[in-house]
Amino acid sequence: MCKNKPASKCSHGGINDVWQNETATGGINKETLEPELSPHHYHHDEAGQVAMIATRDALVNSAGSVLEELGEELFMQLFNLERHSLVYVVDVTGSMGDDIALVRDKTKEMVLKVANKTEAPETYVLVTFSDPEVYEPFITKDWTEMYQALDSLEVAGGGDCPEMALSALELALQISQPGSDIYLFTDAGAKDEADKKDAVKALFESTDSRLHVFNTGSYCMARTQRDLYSRASEPRQNIYETLAALSGGQYILTSKGELADVLGSLELSLNAAPVSVRYVEVTTPDSVTFPVDSSLSEIVVSVSGPAFFTVELLLPSGDLATDVEELVSSSQNVVRRVTTVTPGTWTVKVTGSPGPHLVKVTGRSLVDFTAQLLQRMNGFMLPIPGRPVTGEPYQLWVKPMGSVAGFSMSSVRLLSGMGNFEYLVSPTESEFGVPLQFNDPMAFMVEVCGSSPEGLPFCRMHTQRTTVQSFHLAQLNFEEATLEPGVEVSLSVVLENRGVAASSFSVSARDELGWASAVSPSSTMLAPGESATLIVTVAAPQHITEFSSSMLRVTAESLDSPDSSYTLSFPLSVFIAPVEIPDTSPPAVRELARNVSACTAEVQHGGEALCSASGWSVDVEAIDAEMEGPLTVNIALGDRNALLTVDSIGGVDKINYRSSCCSPWVTLDVSDLMGNLERYSLDFTEPMPTQDTTAALVIALSVVSVVLVVILIALGVVIGRYCCRSKRAVQQVATPSIITNPWAKPMQRPDMK
Repeated sequence: MCKNKPASKCSHGGINDVWQNETATGGINKETLEPELSPHHYHHDEAGQVAMIATRDALVNSAGSVLEELGEELFMQLFNLERHSLVYVVDVTGSMGDDIALVRDKTKEMVLKVANKTEAPETYVLVTFSDPEVYEPFITKDWTEMYQALDSLEVAGGGDCPEMALSALELALQISQPGSDIYLFTDAGAKDEADKKDAVKALFESTDSRLHVFNTGSYCMARTQRDLYSRASEPRQNIYETLAALSGGQYILTSKGELADVLGSLELSLNAAPVSVRYVEVTTPDSVTFPVDSSLSEIVVSVSGPAFFTVELLLPSGDLATDVEELVSSSQNVVRRVTTVTPGTWTVKVTGSPGPHLVKVTGRSLVDFTAQLLQRMNGFMLPIPGRPVTGEPYQLWVKPMGSVAGFSMSSVRLLSGMGNFEYLVSPTESEFGVPLQFNDPMAFMVEVCGSSPEGLPFCRMHTQRTTVQSFHLAQLNFEEATLEPGVEVSLSVVLENRGVAASSFSVSARDELGWASAVSPSSTMLAPGESATLIVTVAAPQHITEFSSSMLRVTAESLDSPDSSYTLSFPLSVFIAPVEIPDTSPPAVRELARNVSACTAEVQHGGEALCSASGWSVDVEAIDAEMEGPLTVNIALGDRNALLTVDSIGGVDKINYRSSCCSPWVTLDVSDLMGNLERYSLDFTEPMPTQDTTAALVIALSVVSVVLVVILIALGVVIGRYCCRSKRAVQQVATPSIITNPWAKPMQRPDMK
């Protein structure tokens, strides 16, 4: 539970919420349906519906929605909403030249039909392989580039039959979108079956992708010379058939001469809203009925089995359907498409060669459902990791999806791998579905049926198999999955027999990068209810210098039932501890600006009242280039009552110091997390006036005064002489002139010397 609830935020809710009585109250614990833990549990569904409507409106249904602002292309990229991918995995050995040419031409033909339409694939993926190579994959959104890539393929080699098919499939599954249709073209078996089959099975189960195989060879077994047309009566015996059945796809074994006749099924990949309606194996002759509702804009009927059979498609009226497009017509495969659909119950009649025939009915519709097996783990309902196990309690969660207004769900059925009824699950209003427990190992598909808005029956299926096992693998020490380069680690895995009889098991461990070296014991016998601890030894190479990861898969296989296996997958990770270089460099400190003009000498020395009334400030910047983290700033010398603020912005500390003029100095200590210190000092103290200074000022003033007096006296003399001369001139005009001897000495006053 949250221990620090932000103010004005609702708390978590429930009896364990220590903040439930603090404002704001009313938190909703949406993690359980238990009244004590989730007091508002009865509002969960309503709240979820409101949230979904609001989310829809914000994303796509309102003015200014995310879709409107971004545009369709960016919107789909943002939410990873690629419509679907067309994925080809192609064998490029020497014998495949004609096959590749046919595939290339058929791809061009069918893509041209839907170019620039919603049915067109969002991406095209091409993975090629031979022996021992799996080549660089090709991915594009331009169908012309895909065509050119197919046209440029070069075939070579061959002759040793098995190829690296499963490694190529593994790569295709890893780089394609979940739910993709993957088409494998080969005329050989899988050389890497032993190493890759468990990993590929796990990927098909986790991605819900479907595998469709076109095999124009004899599978590189003792079957080389046998008649291809007789193979359907034999039990499945190759990995391609197993993977196609597991994923809900299709396995087509044909000849190179008939390949052109069966490639029409590639067009089924151009369905932007694929749904499955019926999937069942019948014994010829037989009839299969299936409901068609008004949401189905087209239906496709596929029948495969022993050679030379006939297929009739009957309308709800019982009349033979004539408005039918034949996509595939070969001795062992028939695919027909109807685009003018009449709601009601349709019938497929299969006659001809004896033996089991597989009937699949698919279509295009926006009405479908999702289904998941959930299990309570650590108090939470979570999707199960791996396969379900007998004896364990689960919840089967089923929810309609798409344009389901007016559709009602009345039954959920578990069907066997061949489409036969196994188990009826009653629908429920429970948020997490209905309780479910498996008593025996089985493989099942999920079918949902109900009624359409017109009151007609409708059905949908998930044809991907879910396999229930009677034994189980679990990892014990999850924390040990983090490795150090060159250090060997032992991982503990528990194998438990949940079956009713003793069984022998073989155990293997493989990862993508080859870090797993051994598993011990590699085989064991377990009685019912007995378990054994297995030790998987792993070690990452010493030379790894950066983060790396590898997916480890531990697989247990029952020796008493070879097709029964359980794979536990989890990642191994290597984290490289950074080399610690001692940080001995102090932060860099520099002054940005200062404002000290108000602190003159008179203010600084004018007394407490005067200096405290004025202030000064300085701005300083500090940066620690060696280490991220906060810096510590302390006043080492200065006014302890000064204002010091530090703002960290983008790794730079902005320091502002403000003080009164009574303390016109400061020393700041700036240190980093390692204690490295840089000191900044500023002192602009003005000297205080002294007595010598005053005396000098008095002397200066006295000198100035004397000079002024002298100037005034001189000015008076000049004025006086001027006045005397003027008076003499007047007297000379009134009396006779007296001639004097200029060389005669003047008379001196008795007091003159």
